[in-house]
Amino acid sequence: MFARMEMSPEELVLVGILGRPHGVRGQIRCFPQTHDISRHKQLKEVYVQKQKSLQKLIVESSSSGNDFWLLKFKEFNTPESVASLTHGELLISPEERLPVPDDQYYLSDFSEFSAYSENNEFLGNIVECLELPSVNAFFISFSQEKQKDFSTKEILAPWIDDCVLDIDESAKKIIFSTQFLKSLCPEKDS
Repeated sequence: MFARMEMSPEELVLVGILGRPHGVRGQIRCFPQTHDISRHKQLKEVYVQKQKSLQKLIVESSSSGNDFWLLKFKEFNTPESVASLTHGELLISPEERLPVPDDQYYLSDFSEFSAYSENNEFLGNIVECLELPSVNAFFISFSQEKQKDFSTKEILAPWIDDCVLDIDESAKKIIFSTQFLKSLCPEKDS
């Protein structure tokens, strides 16, 4: 039932996790993974990833329950037909993302940012931003020139005020405390 799509899952944005079927008309519960709980109203064309398969679906209708959405997909008219989507990830194309509120960010956008010191010196690139249980963190890969001062290995820098001094969205820069970053670097290779 799952067909391969031209778009890869890495290019898509997670907006929900599908739960179990609901009712007798082919609706399915979806647990939102987005900052806007009313996001379901704008969903039209979505993708469902389950295991390594990606399927493109059309949302016929949607409503919200207590802490979940109820979605009805075109051509899924019974609980049995929609049950195959249970535990799938509901994804959208990046162009359909909603703007985030001020001082909030999509973590996936940070992979396009660079790391700079408080003196505006280029340190390296942000490889990834991770959402960890206690704090978000940036994987930083230092430039060749800065590896002697910091590390040849990537480091994980926590997104806390002592470490991250500023984020400049327009310049795609994150300003870090060099002293804090040096404290995170592993011992120099022998």
